[in-house]
Amino acid sequence: GNRQYYCKQQSGHLHRSWRHPFGRPTVLREAESITALQALGVPVPRLVFHAAEKLAGQWKAILVTEALTGMLPLDRWYAEMAESISPDARAMLLTRIGQTLAKMHRFGWQHSCLYAKHVFVRVEDGPFPKAEVVLIDLEKCRKRLRPAQAATHDMNQLHRHRASMSEADWQQLVLNHTQALDG
Repeated sequence: GNRQYYCKQQSGHLHRSWRHPFGRPTVLREAESITALQALGVPVPRLVFHAAEKLAGQWKAILVTEALTGMLPLDRWYAEMAESISPDARAMLLTRIGQTLAKMHRFGWQHSCLYAKHVFVRVEDGPFPKAEVVLIDLEKCRKRLRPAQAATHDMNQLHRHRASMSEADWQQLVLNHTQALDG
């Protein structure tokens, strides 16, 4: 088939930690997060290839994932599509986002950079609406000891960066997330 890919190339983008005091390419961290979340059933981009090497003292890294063809970041979806969609389809989307985030949080994973532009969505309206959600930009992802810590951090951040999502939609999303987290 005619597959499309997304390629992230980085030079000198390092993540420092007690385990890697001199830094380690963020691409490697992102690839590990994608692999871990995928294994848990959290919808993330499909990893195709990643590599990192040090050239003349400078880290160069590449990450290739399958492109999210036909999907839009949530902020753009709200700007361009939200008005033309049925209440049922909107409710389905808010449920799917809540469930997706709750699944990640239940396993103690925190996205750490959760803006509306990092939540990709596709909504099919009609008598049986469908919604698909994929989380992107996972290079700052990390494990927390308690799921509640991960959830609180990410949900506060998403609330601040929810773009043009209405307060009513936000409250519904929070309710869906809480129910899925406790369920």
